[in-house]
This record gives sequence, C-alpha cells and structure tokens, in this order.
Amino acid sequence: MPSKGNKMQNNTYKLLDRNAAADYLGISATALDRLTRKGYIAYIEAPSSGKVGRPTRKWTIGDLNEFINSRRRRVTPPTATVSRPRRRKSSAAADLQNSSAADILAMDKAAA
Repeated sequence: MPSKGNKMQNNTYKLLDRNAAADYLGISATALDRLTRKGYIAYIEAPSSGKVGRPTRKWTIGDLNEFINSRRRRVTPPTATVSRPRRRKSSAAADLQNSSAADILAMDKAAA
C-alpha cells in the first residue's frame, strides 16, 4: 500500500493548504508565505471557506515541485589551476649564485 507522501507526490493538482505546503517543502509556514509573496512559488487563490470576502491561498504539488526543481544546483568541480613556468635567472645571476665569496671579490677587483 503506497504511503500518503507517495500519493501526494503523484497527485500534482491536489490543493494543499498553507501548513501542508510548508510541510511538503520542509520549511516553516512563514517561509512559505515569504517565498510566495516574492513570487518564487506559484499559488492558487481559492474561494474562502466561511469568511466572506477573504480568499485563501492554496498550492499545488506540481507548483511546489516546480519550485524545488528551479532551486536545484549541481556542484561543479573546481577548475584546475595552471602553473606558470619558473623564471630562469639570467646567466650572470646564475654565475654569481654558483660562485664562492672569494670568486666574487676577485671579480670585483678585476673590474676595478
């Protein structure tokens, strides 16, 4: 026997009241009101059930599923960073680095 949750998911045109719609989405009724007011979730304005002139909002499972699908995101792997080749030192700088202190002093004396 199918559970009530599965039955609700298959019935896309069943109208849900505020609390049932919020439960379906796993959010508070206040959050549902905010998302509806901002236009993220479509609703149906149903005739009032006793209070004259005061229609009530109802949500379809199809509209709630549409909202869920619109918020779906995929995690993308980070892009590979391209390593830059190391700058090579000029040959004069390489010579100085490989030379001993005595060699450097000798070069300075020869240049003078």
